[in-house]
Amino acid sequence: MGFNLSGLALPLLVGSLALTLPLFSLPGCFAMTPLSLPGLTRPDQSVLPAYPQGIEGRVLELKGNQMPRLGTGPSGGAPQPVRTRVWVFAAPLMAPGTPNWPVAEAAAHPQRLGWVESDDRGQFRVGLPTGEYVLLAQYGDRLYLNSFQGDGHYTPVRVEADKVTPVDLVNSEGAFF
Repeated sequence: MGFNLSGLALPLLVGSLALTLPLFSLPGCFAMTPLSLPGLTRPDQSVLPAYPQGIEGRVLELKGNQMPRLGTGPSGGAPQPVRTRVWVFAAPLMAPGTPNWPVAEAAAHPQRLGWVESDDRGQFRVGLPTGEYVLLAQYGDRLYLNSFQGDGHYTPVRVEADKVTPVDLVNSEGAFF
């Protein structure tokens, strides 16, 4: 345990990611932050503290013919918002060789940090410590992210101090281009 700007804090190491979890605030001590994003829900259903930086975005699904036609847009329609759970993992995270990852396997992964729920418009916000994270959207009994680096890892999202990083999680497996 140690003190930080807001009081007593508990250091926590998750994989290669170091988090500092506040236990309580001391009177008169507070961080000057203009923004506070909600924390992750952990596997034990507890909620991590809010942070002044993090990620906000949308979960969207594309279906049908997305080929543009002369004079019009794609005939498959616009991306549709998805209300679902967005899982957050510490990066780097090796992909299983496919955009789909069974929830049962992902749930046991040591780099899993927690999740946040997207709303009816597909929008989500989550406060996180600075670092790199991988976000996957849940569809039934599987997680989906079709974004990879050349070495086989999922593409991470970088969170910088006092900034909100935008990201869209687009499921395009039901679309053709």
